[in-house]
Amino acid sequence: MAKPSYPKTDEEKAKVYLHCMVEIKERLRLIQTVRGMSMLALFIKEVCHLQFRCICELIAIACLVAQGDYETQRAFRKEFSPPKIFIALKEKYPHFFPQPSEMTSEAGQHHLQANGKPGAYTEAQISRLWNTSGDHLHRASITSYLKKAFSPPPNLSSLDVDLSGIITLLESHIIPIWQKADRMRLLQVHMEDGTGNVEAHWLDFDMNTSGLTISTFRSGLVQR
Repeated sequence: MAKPSYPKTDEEKAKVYLHCMVEIKERLRLIQTVRGMSMLALFIKEVCHLQFRCICELIAIACLVAQGDYETQRAFRKEFSPPKIFIALKEKYPHFFPQPSEMTSEAGQHHLQANGKPGAYTEAQISRLWNTSGDHLHRASITSYLKKAFSPPPNLSSLDVDLSGIITLLESHIIPIWQKADRMRLLQVHMEDGTGNVEAHWLDFDMNTSGLTISTFRSGLVQR
């Protein structure tokens, strides 16, 4: 099987980013389904934290893809850790992390409000969730097993907080890609376009003319 090539064009980057977001969307949906099921709280928590851990890793992959940064990615081929990837990306791209956003247009003017949604998870909270999810899933020693096996049923309220924090972060977000003196490029993503698909836009702003060029891409779940 041929080794997949890293995405280089805008279309290729959007396709991979959208694939990550579609998978995240389905994993969030699975968490919501499991939360409503009648089963032992221990199993609910473990299944949900497995999904949370995968979601955190997909967010890290998406951040690498959005910036087109494959040098950083090469450093993590054998060891994958979202917190470490975030630290490495932040050194080159201070605003690499998704920002919850809302854009409105009025009288030909475009207004973009970012980081204005209370409860949206931050980079630090995604890193924390990835670490704590691993703690919930691993039972590497008999001491750890006995502690969990004979503990009271776990409180599941934290699952709802984590779920809400991720949804608020990603449901409509932007990632700044680059900014020059008179131009700026953003990646804008909506997790729901009204037809069940995830939608991404490359937004190119011309500050001299107040112009905006939009390239749109959409993707939905592909059944295999």
